[in-house]
Amino acid sequence: MKNLCPECAHYIYGYENCIHEFTDGRCTKCYWNGNSTEYINTLKN
Repeated sequence: MKNLCPECAHYIYGYENCIHEFTDGRCTKCYWNGNSTEYINTLKN
């Protein structure tokens, strides 16, 4: 589980999500690049 980004962990397991702040395409807090899998995208919708 520790390899999941905060975005995925939030939608799959209900963990608190990072409040992303992007600079040069990456979150400066958790380093997420903004990409999501199709599975996560279906959970978001």
